[in-house]
Amino acid sequence: MKKLFFLFLLIGNLCFAQTNEQADASNTFATAYIYRPGNYTGALSGFDIHITYADGTEEVLGRVKNNNKFEAKLTKEGKAEIWAKTEKKASVSVNVKFGERYYIKAGMKMGVMLNRPELTLVFPDQGETDYASMGKKKEKNK
Repeated sequence: MKKLFFLFLLIGNLCFAQTNEQADASNTFATAYIYRPGNYTGALSGFDIHITYADGTEEVLGRVKNNNKFEAKLTKEGKAEIWAKTEKKASVSVNVKFGERYYIKAGMKMGVMLNRPELTLVFPDQGETDYASMGKKKEKNK
């Protein structure tokens, strides 16, 4: 009977350790869901999405195209600027907290020589709905 008890105790600890590892993994990064709904303006062009953290570190999160979406891991906490640039720079500021989700809607506006990017930080409930309605992910970054 004691052996059976210790066997259940061991199995319970292993299961608990696995769920803790999964929870700890989500607390080492935040997730940015970046999407660009289909539109005729700039339909054939795409642009890179960058992040600049408060310490000056810069990363390319991915490339967004017309009717496209992707998700990226944000690996540093604190204030950051998510931006894109063609003819003009567009940006949104976020205060990155691990375990949080950020939804960023991208778009294009007509420019003088090139189309200009637009970025909007969207509330999570609206962003989740928009992101899910776009179908399957076109690409996944990091």
